Order: sequence, then structure tokens, then C-alpha cells
Amino acid sequence: MIILSRQKSGILIAILFLLGSCVHRDPQKELASIANLVGAGRFEEAIHAYKLLADRTDAPELKAKILWQLGELAENVLRDDEALQAYEKVTQLAPESDLARVGRERSAELLGKRGDVERMIEEYTRLAKYYAAHPSAPWYRLRIGEGFLMAKDYAQARLEFENLAASTKLDDELHERLLFGLAESYFLEKRPREALRAYGALVKQFPKTPLKGEVILKASQCMTMLGYLGSAQRLALQAKEVFENPSAIDAYLKGLEAGATEMNRK
Repeated sequence: MIILSRQKSGILIAILFLLGSCVHRDPQKELASIANLVGAGRFEEAIHAYKLLADRTDAPELKAKILWQLGELAENVLRDDEALQAYEKVTQLAPESDLARVGRERSAELLGKRGDVERMIEEYTRLAKYYAAHPSAPWYRLRIGEGFLMAKDYAQARLEFENLAASTKLDDELHERLLFGLAESYFLEKRPREALRAYGALVKQFPKTPLKGEVILKASQCMTMLGYLGSAQRLALQAKEVFENPSAIDAYLKGLEAGATEMNRK
């Protein structure tokens, strides 16, 4: 008796499924049948069925739609390589379509999640260039700056943020993220004085920001870097009042108290 592995049996079922569906050759019915596989949790079979259907589909628009659905499914089941390949093929088949734009967005997000920052920045740069008139263009430029933060190129990150701020009118959400990114560039570069000014500008501009707890905690850490442990403690206690998870600050406060006690002994 020959026992097939689960993966191979899934491939075989997908092939048999598509061979059977070839009788009617109605792509919409075939897509509906694959959707049923997804709904039943038979993801392996559905992925292979999408691939086989895409391979024998000639019409670029329909092929792009099939590959898009393949990419979404692969992404949802954490098969990032297959998702990236599918989205890349979508952009090649229909480079000027909105589907291609969103495919590039998804690719950039996946690349960032995988830590492939250089390629993530490249993808967002293409998006900002090719879709400069799209409402999402300022967000693509913000993500370029955040990409340079991830790459620890803090000067370039600030340049991206400053150029964005100077070139377009920003909505509040984008402006808030930009100011936070600017402050983070100084904080991560261990420039506490500049970071304090930048965090202060953020809270002044957006006093009800949901980032307030994190901002106050970062300000406390800046004070610690500068050696002002008393101010650092006061800020940490303020942060604890607005932080979503106040218990996370307790260990930091204990460290500050220990540091202050040690300084008083000297």
C-alpha cells in the first residue's frame, strides 16, 4: 500500500479537482469551488488549486485576480514567500491597476515584517513614485522614513520626515506619526535633548494622542540618559497613569529607585 504525505495528497486532490472542473471551464465557478475549499479549512488544496488555475489562465486581468486571491490566502496562512511571489506576478500582469498598487503595499508590509528593510524601502519608494497623486502617497513616504528608522539610518529618516512635512498638507493621523518618528530618530540615536524637544512638540500638537503613555515613558528614559533620575521617576509615574499596561513600567521604576538610592549613598 502506498501512503501519501499530507502535502502530496493535498496537491493530488487539487489536481483532480481542477481536472474535474475543466469540463465546464467557467473560471467563476472554479473560483467559487476553490473558495469552498478555503471555507472548509483545506488551505493546502486551495493554494495548489489557485496555482494550477492561474497557470492555465491566459487572460491577464483574470490571471491577476486569481493570483491576488492566492496571495491573500498564502499571507493569511503565513506562507509569506508564496504571497510575495503572487503579489509580484500581479504587479507584472497589471502594472497600472489598483490591484497592483495594493499588491505592492502588501509586499512592502510583508518585507518589513520579515526584516527585509532594504527591499521594503524600495517597494515604498516605487509606490511613492508611481502613485504620487494617490491619497496614500504621503503614507508611502512616511513608511520610507520609518524604514530608515528600522535600518538605523537616523539622519536619512529625519530627512524623509522633514521633506514630507515641508511638501504636503498632512492630516492629523499622518502628522502625529511623523512627529513620533522624528522623535524616535533622536531617541534611538541616543540624543536625549533633541528627543525631549521632539516628544514635547508631539504632545503639544496632539495633547490627546494615544501615544501619550509611550511618549512620557520615552521622555523619562531621556531624563535617565541625562542623569536626572528624580525627573525620570516623576515622568515614569505619569506614564503609568495613562499607559495601557501600567505593570510594564513597574520594573523600570524599581530600576530608577535603585539607581537613585545608589547615587544618594555616594
